[in-house]
Amino acid sequence: MDARVEKIINSFLENGWKMIGSIDISSDWWFDDIILFESVWNPVGKKLYLTILTDPMELRRKEIWAVSVSSAMPNNKTSAPLGLVALNEVKKLDLKKFVQSINILVLQ
Repeated sequence: MDARVEKIINSFLENGWKMIGSIDISSDWWFDDIILFESVWNPVGKKLYLTILTDPMELRRKEIWAVSVSSAMPNNKTSAPLGLVALNEVKKLDLKKFVQSINILVLQ
C-alpha cells in the first residue's frame, strides 16, 4: 500500500476510528479499494468509508491519486464525499485537522 494512503489511514486510527477492513465488493475502474472504519469515540459504531480512488486518466495501470471519505457506502464515481485528499497533498495537509473536520460532520 502507498505510504501516503497509510498516513491517511493512521490519522483516522489515531483520532477515534478503528479499521474494520476492506469491503468485499467487486472492483470498478474508479477505485482500488473501499475500507470500512467504525467509530470508537461517541457515538460508538458510526461507519465511515475510505475509498482509494484511481486516476481516470490511467485506466490501464489503476494508479491511485486520492482518498475520499464518506459516511455512506459510495455506489458510483459521482457519490459526494465528505472530504477528499489528493495523494500529492498529503505532505502539505494537516491530516489531524482533516480527520477532526470529518469527525465534526459524522460524530456530532
